[in-house]
Amino acid sequence: MLPGRGNYSAIYANGIQSQLFSKSRSSFSVASVKSEALEAAGHPISTARPFAGKRPKKPVLKKSGNKDCQADIAFLIDGSYNIGQRRFNLQKNFIGKVAMTLGIGTEGPHVGVIQASDYPKTEFYLNNFTASKDVLFAIKEIAFQGGNSNTGRALKHTAQRFFSIEKGVRKGIPKIIVVFLDGWPSDNLEEADIGAKIAVVQFTYNQRTEFSFTDYKTKEKVLSGVQAIRYMSGGTATGEAITYVTKNVFAPVRDGANKNFLVILTDGQSYDDIRGPATAAHKAGINIFSVGIAWAPLEDLKDMASEPKETHTFFTKEFTGLEQVVPNIVRAICRDFLGFKQ
Repeated sequence: MLPGRGNYSAIYANGIQSQLFSKSRSSFSVASVKSEALEAAGHPISTARPFAGKRPKKPVLKKSGNKDCQADIAFLIDGSYNIGQRRFNLQKNFIGKVAMTLGIGTEGPHVGVIQASDYPKTEFYLNNFTASKDVLFAIKEIAFQGGNSNTGRALKHTAQRFFSIEKGVRKGIPKIIVVFLDGWPSDNLEEADIGAKIAVVQFTYNQRTEFSFTDYKTKEKVLSGVQAIRYMSGGTATGEAITYVTKNVFAPVRDGANKNFLVILTDGQSYDDIRGPATAAHKAGINIFSVGIAWAPLEDLKDMASEPKETHTFFTKEFTGLEQVVPNIVRAICRDFLGFKQ
């Protein structure tokens, strides 16, 4: 006790309650601390330890596969009652061995499998597997469906739905369908209609559809249809003819998965505008090849043709020279179809 003072007044400050001094009691006792907000000054400090190890690297997709055998291949296997379970398994073993020897990889061939029966069933697409062992395992897991052998329906399904960019088709790579059959198909293979389709329009100042894409489904019938065409006389309105073909011939089939090609044969200068109709056709997804004979101006031919102009424009001085031009036109169409860049 301090000299001269017997007692001190009780005081409360900062949560500490003082007591009256006495000879027999403690000077202080701690009361319950009141909750008060306190401000903290300064910058936040992280208590996390710095990362001492190596940061994980993003996995790099290794390039693999047989570059000399680049192709997008669809195996269309028979899953009908014609083949039966035992031979169905032999069929699977065969395509498994083929897949193992192809050299499947990111830069090699890609394969997919469709099973044909009453209705086609896609077992796996081109972009599902890029390693031979994974493809082999997927083939072993394919179950036998049974049913009718509707191969025509399966072919149409493969051409229209299997071979698409979303399902793994690669630009500029050949597309191949390998078909397995055991006995006669239950449907008509011609109904599959998976090949090139041809239409012919004759024009002067007017236009006339000689036959459309849906009229003939065999080469023989197309050739017969061409032979039956009768000559129209009149002037040359190529621009109107392009507009007519775009709206009346290509429009009904433009929403499909097909690529559209227009080959224009003309032997003179057009009396109407050709640039506008040609541009509209290009925007509609139609690749134009212009073939000029005799007096057809080269400038007009290039105005109509798709890019690059040099590979879509052809000219011959005489009609008899068309036969020599045909192979070049066919190669150009095939090149565009496969998507090769010039």
